[in-house]
Amino acid sequence: MDIKANIKKLKPKSETKEVANNNESNHVKERDVFLYGFIGHNRTGKTSEAVDIARTWKESREDGTVVSFDPQGKFGEIADFFILPADKDWADTCLNLRNALIILDDYRILHPSNLMNPSFSNLMAYRAEYSLDIIYICHNPALVLTNLTYYTTHYFIFYTQARLGAFEKKIPNYMLCHGACTYVNKYVRVYGKGKHKLDEEYEGQGFPYVVVNNETEDMTAINFKAENVNNLI
Repeated sequence: MDIKANIKKLKPKSETKEVANNNESNHVKERDVFLYGFIGHNRTGKTSEAVDIARTWKESREDGTVVSFDPQGKFGEIADFFILPADKDWADTCLNLRNALIILDDYRILHPSNLMNPSFSNLMAYRAEYSLDIIYICHNPALVLTNLTYYTTHYFIFYTQARLGAFEKKIPNYMLCHGACTYVNKYVRVYGKGKHKLDEEYEGQGFPYVVVNNETEDMTAINFKAENVNNLI
C-alpha cells in the first residue's frame, strides 16, 4: 500500500469544527483516558502491537476518530486522518476532536525540540476533558519529552539497549522501566524478538514486552512463555 498516495491532510471532522463557543458540542461523556508510551528498537514489535491496540480501540467506539502521524505507513487502514510533518498546528487541530485516539509514531520527527511547545502542552491539559487517548512510539527513553512522561499512564517496554541513566533522566518510575527493559532483553537474547501472530514465519512466539503501569507501579509481562521464563531463572 502506497501510503503517500493515500495521505489526507489532518482536519477535524465537520461535526467537530466549531466547538469553542458551544457548550453542548464541548460536552463529552467522561471516561478514563490513557497515554501509552512505546519504547524499543526497530523490528521489536512496537508498531505492530500499537496497530492491534488501535484497531481494538476503533472497533469498540462507533463514534471514535483515529488520527495518526504515520511515517512508516502502518496505520493506513485504521486512521481517519493523518498528521503530516509540515502540519505545525497539528496539536491545535487535535484539540477540536472529541473521543479520539491520537497516534504519534516516531514523533520526534514531528516535534524535534526537547521542550514541549504550548499547543502540545494544551493537548496534554485537555485530553481528559475531551476524551483524547494518545499512543506515542520511540526507540529510546532519551527521546521521550520530559513533560510528556509526567502524563504517561503506561509504558510498553520492548527490547532496547537503553542504559539506566537514559531512563533515570526522563522517566519518574525509571527503576521499574529499567527493570522491565532488563527482563525483556534477557528473554529476547535467548529466545528472539518474536513475530506477529499473522506473520507467515510466526511459530508461537509473539513479540515479548512488559507493560509498566505508572499509576499502580506494577509490571505485566506479555508474550513470555512460562517454560522459557522458568529456564531463565
